[in-house]
Amino acid sequence: KEILKRGIKMLEESIFKDYISTCSDEVKAILAFRLGYFNNSFFSSDEVADIFNIDVNFVITVTKECLNKSRNNYIETKQKRL
Repeated sequence: KEILKRGIKMLEESIFKDYISTCSDEVKAILAFRLGYFNNSFFSSDEVADIFNIDVNFVITVTKECLNKSRNNYIETKQKRL
């Protein structure tokens, strides 16, 4: 349980922090597993779905949203600096 809390904290302090700030604790945990913030190991969407006993499409959707929004935030921030 402590390892999961550390993984979520690392995720909250990462480049994904803007997106993560709007997520539920469950989604944060899912993303921590999927994006490699849990024990420095990346889990596949299927593995994460099995761990949380949820539909794999949900894992894929929240991962895509996180990556896309974080990428868009990065691009917008960079453009403002130019």
